Amino acid sequence: MFRQPSTHCSSRRCLTPFQLANATDRVFAWAVTTTARAQVAIIGGGPAGLLLSHILHRNGIDSIVLERQNRRHVLDRIRAGVLEAGTVALLREVGLGERMDREGDPHDGSAIVWEDRPRFFIDTMRFTGKRMMAYGQTAITEDLYAARDQVGGRIIDEAGSVRLFELTSKQPFVTCEKDGSAQRIDCDYVAGCDGYHGVSRSAIPGSVLKTYEKSPAPSRFRNRTRSLLSNDKFLDRQKIFTVWVSREFLL
Repeated sequence: MFRQPSTHCSSRRCLTPFQLANATDRVFAWAVTTTARAQVAIIGGGPAGLLLSHILHRNGIDSIVLERQNRRHVLDRIRAGVLEAGTVALLREVGLGERMDREGDPHDGSAIVWEDRPRFFIDTMRFTGKRMMAYGQTAITEDLYAARDQVGGRIIDEAGSVRLFELTSKQPFVTCEKDGSAQRIDCDYVAGCDGYHGVSRSAIPGSVLKTYEKSPAPSRFRNRTRSLLSNDKFLDRQKIFTVWVSREFLL
C-alpha cells in the first residue's frame, strides 16, 4: 500500500508524487484483462491517425487506432475544410480521392478581407501552378472510417486513460480503459497522432524529444501583405475568404 508523503516518514517508506504516479501506471499495466498485438499502435482517431492506419494497411503493416471519443463525436467535429495540393494528391494516391473529386470544390486561390479594408485575391494557381480543394474534414473522416471498416481495420473508440510505456525499448506497449476494463496493446512502434495537447507528446522522454517549428518572419509577412493590398489584380475570382476583424479570425 502506498502512503502519502509527510514530514514524519522517511524516504524509504514514502513515495514522491512523481514516483507514486509512475507506480500507479505500472499497477494499471499489470492489471489488464485484455491484450492485443499490432505492429503499430496509433494514438488518435482523427484524420491523421486514420490516414496513417490506412496507408500502413496498404503497405502490409498492421495497426490499432485508439480514440478517446466515440465515432459520432469525431464525425460531428467541425474543422478546417480547405486542402492544399499536396494533401489532395496524397488522398488520390492512396485511393481516397473519388468522393473528394466528385463533391469537392477546387479553387485557384483565396481572398483575404480585413475589417474596413478592401479585400484582395491571392492567386495560388498563378504563382504555384497548384489548386486548393474545399472539402470538409468531416467528409474526409467519413471516407477514412469507411476505408478502415471495409478492410476490418481495428479502431478502439472511447479509449480512456491511455498510457504509453517503454517507448525507448524494442517492446513498447499501450494501455487504456474500455467498457470498464483495462486493455493492453503490445506493438513495435507507437505513433502519436493526438495533437499538441495529447497524451503522446507528454509521454515522450525529454532525452529523445525533438521539436521542429517553422514560421514566417513577421516583417517579411507584413511587407508582402502591404504589396498585395495595393494590387487590384488580386481582386478577381475570389471564392475562399479569410476574414480578419478586431475580435475574431474566420476562414
